[in-house]
Amino acid sequence: MSFASQRGGLMPLLPAGLALAGGIFFSTLTECFLGLWTGTATLFIVITPILIWRGPNWLATASLIGGFVASGGALHSVTRVDRWLDSPRALYDCGALVAEEPVEIFARLAADPELAPDRIYLKLELERLRSLQRTYRARGVVRMVVPFNDDRSRLEYDELEIRYGARLRLIGQLRLRREYGNPGAPPFDEILESQGLAATGWVRSPLLIERLDPGRRSLTARLYSVRSEAIRRFLRHLPQPAAGLLVASLFGNRYFLSRDAAEPFRIGGTFHLLVISGLHMTMIATVVFWLMRQVTDQRLLSYGSCLLVVWCYGVMVGAQPAVMRAVVMLTLVLAAQYLFRQLSGGNSLAGAGLLLLAWEPGDLFDPGFQVSYLTVGVILFLTGPLQERWLEIGRWRPSARTPWPPRVSSGLAWVAEILYWDAWRHKLERRSQRVKFRLVKARPALWASRLHIQPILRWIVMTVVTTTGVQVALLPVMISSFHRVSLMSPLINIIEAVMVTAVMALGVLFLVVLQLLPADRLSTLISVIDQTGRWTVEIGAITAAWPGGGWRVPDFGPLATALYLVYGLALLIGTMLINTWNPLARGDLPGDKRLRRLRRLTGIFAASLIAVVSILLVSHPVGHSFEPGRLSLTFLDVGQGDSIVVSFPRGRLMMIDSGGDPIRQQLRTEDQPFQEDRPGIAEAAILPYLWSRGIDRLDWIVATHDDNDHIGGFEEITRNLKIGEALHTEHSGGKFLAMARASAIPLRQLEAGQCFEIEGVTVEVIAGGGAGNNGSLVIRLTLGRRSFLLTGDIEKRAEYALIKNGHSLKADVLKVAHHGSATSSTPDFLDQAEPVIAVISAGRNNLFGHPSQLVRERLKARGVVVYETAQDGAITISTNGIDLLTSRYRVDSVAVRESIPPAAVSFLQETRHWLNHWRFSLTHLNPL
Repeated sequence: MSFASQRGGLMPLLPAGLALAGGIFFSTLTECFLGLWTGTATLFIVITPILIWRGPNWLATASLIGGFVASGGALHSVTRVDRWLDSPRALYDCGALVAEEPVEIFARLAADPELAPDRIYLKLELERLRSLQRTYRARGVVRMVVPFNDDRSRLEYDELEIRYGARLRLIGQLRLRREYGNPGAPPFDEILESQGLAATGWVRSPLLIERLDPGRRSLTARLYSVRSEAIRRFLRHLPQPAAGLLVASLFGNRYFLSRDAAEPFRIGGTFHLLVISGLHMTMIATVVFWLMRQVTDQRLLSYGSCLLVVWCYGVMVGAQPAVMRAVVMLTLVLAAQYLFRQLSGGNSLAGAGLLLLAWEPGDLFDPGFQVSYLTVGVILFLTGPLQERWLEIGRWRPSARTPWPPRVSSGLAWVAEILYWDAWRHKLERRSQRVKFRLVKARPALWASRLHIQPILRWIVMTVVTTTGVQVALLPVMISSFHRVSLMSPLINIIEAVMVTAVMALGVLFLVVLQLLPADRLSTLISVIDQTGRWTVEIGAITAAWPGGGWRVPDFGPLATALYLVYGLALLIGTMLINTWNPLARGDLPGDKRLRRLRRLTGIFAASLIAVVSILLVSHPVGHSFEPGRLSLTFLDVGQGDSIVVSFPRGRLMMIDSGGDPIRQQLRTEDQPFQEDRPGIAEAAILPYLWSRGIDRLDWIVATHDDNDHIGGFEEITRNLKIGEALHTEHSGGKFLAMARASAIPLRQLEAGQCFEIEGVTVEVIAGGGAGNNGSLVIRLTLGRRSFLLTGDIEKRAEYALIKNGHSLKADVLKVAHHGSATSSTPDFLDQAEPVIAVISAGRNNLFGHPSQLVRERLKARGVVVYETAQDGAITISTNGIDLLTSRYRVDSVAVRESIPPAAVSFLQETRHWLNHWRFSLTHLNPL
């Protein structure tokens, strides 16, 4: 018996795809010039045909592989250089444009405007940018957001009648850097680049947009129009959460998903059901193909219609990289089937990878690309071959091709027969056979076959097996990238897949019927869709709350890479064993018994490694990283807000404030029935930092006062971490206390004048307990001869009160009050504190103008070393009671220890700026 496994002879494109990916990867590690990569690729292209014609096969093969490696490096280098020329980043780097300042943009809409609850997104293909009466050519795609502050602004936007292909002139602000400067924080710049975006930005009002050209009608424009109209109909006629689920799962718009609806999917590891992917494409292709087969027997018409629908749908939902990967791979599969070629999933996967990487080499570093290809690879090389073996075991009967019974355990044979044994078919075959024989099969298999329930059982079992295989294979990726684990995900996937499929089917039915009948006559159907959507979310919440339903896991630490390598090796061994396993082999030849024993031992060894490493990664038995014997404070970059992580000498942790949006209220209120599913400040900036240090518990959380830019992140933190105690004042606002009570966190009240000790560190509550900024907690931490003064958002009145009351304010390190506002940090207060180092926590180019230049000058006039989170990223200051050590995460965009003198840093920055200006002036920076 020879299984149609993923053999190398059936996958000639696999080594080519791996070589191309290797070239792209190596081009990022080396400083090879574009000319060197291109010249090497050209050389291989010239000599490879010659070697194929006259040279040895091994040398021709090596030359071909080398050509793909060099081509990958050349393609990636060309893309990088091409994107840099005339890009917004280049214009800003050379000083032609100033970041965050208004700029006049001339561009064409690259997609239909994307609607969100209180705003709309415009995806623009740049033509030129204008600033200070100078116009520059510009290329690249930018995404601009237009907020709707009220109904009037929405009407002003509607009057523009903007659609795909329209040329626009608008005045807005571009943002090139969005990442937070904290260790472990997501690389938003890389994420945007993987989405094909050169920058993001905003337009303050629709009045700043002018339509220059309405755009031409085309098939793409029509497809976008159909999508936009369908989304509007869902939102107009269907209630939440059903509308949000349908808009996300059918059309890829996730802005109308509420947090309550999305969070259960995210916790239970089933969020992929709401993302348009290969599963959606396969379902659509299956339905279309089945319908066409009922109408016509013409194979070309059936396959052509299927491909047309799939490609139109892929373009309609925005041609996102994940969608187009599925479309390209499905196209290759259908083309192979139409040409009656032997189908190899691995070859199709490699072919799709070749095409996509040749078109966009940077996709190789996109986490979505990696996860989707790993998922398909697991299905093709692990769970697919396993299902094939089970099928052959379950359907075995004596034949010239398979004369020997399967050599498997009775339990495995029993399960395989229940799933695949066709008793009716065997009965018909026996009537036509001359030799009569009797097969002993599992009795439940006969019942399952007679009751025709095997398709349902197969779907359930294979869904569990496939989901489990994918979860096991992607465990390191899920922990390192998303810090999520769900032991119940295979079972939850089955339940939620049925529910989401039902919602999607009802949604499609609603759109079809709505073409025939008015919405007021569809109340019954709308009610059914509404109830199904509610059940989907409620069932997801219940299953996610099961033991093992889902939790967050921090990084393992320095040994993580070694564990991942061991895990990958064990997984590779298991995959090879499954692909080479032949349960129908004869098995009685010399050496077969020894070979089976070796395979069994190897399988047990690989499974044990996977189990042990999984337990280590999931349980996280190691402690978090800290500096023993030192008091360490890390002032995190949370934009316009405050967040400080305090690490005490023996490792206990306190978080003072948690950042948040100072303008948009992100916490639930009675006036905000819909809470959009958007990552908050904790998910984007704080939790990744904590996980990078292996932290999954905070001993104390403290809110200096109740402003959202100080407590906005606590909701996510209390939901994702274990909290020992919440410290509050008598007049703490209800938001912080409500979050603590909702998470069953013990509360302890602090009062001014209180003093206590933690691991040798004296904690003094100097002031606090009132309302507003001036009621902020003021805390001083002292170890030995060194002290840190943390002032919250106090202003002049509170500072004068502290001085008048005779409080000792002296400190080596001062957290500058109120983000460096001019209403704080008075000369008298600074004279009393006498800080050596001052830290200002404020957002880059924030709307409030923080920090004040006057405050900067006051501090520098006193010889204080000033650090700002907006410029330096996370700032860590530690002491053993005698010394003071300082480190900044972002020094010239590189994480280094604070060992370079400020003058040297300034010199390096000026040199880089001059080099960028000189390099850009040699290319395209010529005014039109």
